[in-house]
Amino acid sequence: ADLVLALPFNTTGGDVSANVRGTGTNKVSTDTGATTSTDQSIFYGTSYKFTGGDDYITFSDVQDWYFNGDFTVEGWVWFDADATSNEETIISQWNAAATGSSSYSTGFKIVRHSSDGTVSATQSRSNSTNYVVQSSKPLALDRWYHIAVVLSGTTLSLYLDGLLQRSTTVAGNANNSGMRLMIGAQDNN
Repeated sequence: ADLVLALPFNTTGGDVSANVRGTGTNKVSTDTGATTSTDQSIFYGTSYKFTGGDDYITFSDVQDWYFNGDFTVEGWVWFDADATSNEETIISQWNAAATGSSSYSTGFKIVRHSSDGTVSATQSRSNSTNYVVQSSKPLALDRWYHIAVVLSGTTLSLYLDGLLQRSTTVAGNANNSGMRLMIGAQDNN
């Protein structure tokens, strides 16, 4: 599979995937409130800091965000406070504004839950089912975690620090929400 997005978060330059793979073009990101910080960093000396519900990074909807066929979405996260909303979004391409409508639950998201501190990934599929994989333990504050979500064939899996948390078998095709890819938020447009 091709690398379609690589974000080292060490500059305001955004995506460097074309630089890494040597072909294609880098995606353009729009930063709203999130800032580079040297407070905590696991690579490159800086990271991005999201300090509230209004801090996020967006990318326009492109076919790369369809999340159909085999894929891996992974990243490092650090939480310095408990989640303040039911679902604190890590990354999504989800139609958050459509709750209760026929287009509700379309796309892909990784969130942290305020009720128990766990992390889950959800993918909606064409058979009107949301497939969810969730961590078996809450994430502690003030430490780095590596989160990876993998779809391989019909198996959707969630890994935390390289350890498999849960897997489930999916059916149907992925739903493409047509929403922007967002880090730190879900799309309401």
